[in-house]
Amino acid sequence: MTSYKVYLTGLKDDIDKADLEEYFAEFGIVESVDIVANRETQRSRGFAFVSFNDYDPVDKIVRKLHCSLSS
Repeated sequence: MTSYKVYLTGLKDDIDKADLEEYFAEFGIVESVDIVANRETQRSRGFAFVSFNDYDPVDKIVRKLHCSLSS
């Protein structure tokens, strides 16, 4: 099965999986959210991956980002 992921960086420490799932659900079906943590401290390293079941949500996110950067 193919997975379509978005890489996020610059996340604040208080962001959790539920926050990311809720935000990205507007774009499509979220399959998983993986917030990368430090192995020793278990604190967020400030980046994550959000996986979708299709490429369409990823395209929507990229278009939204591109439009906001172009303005």
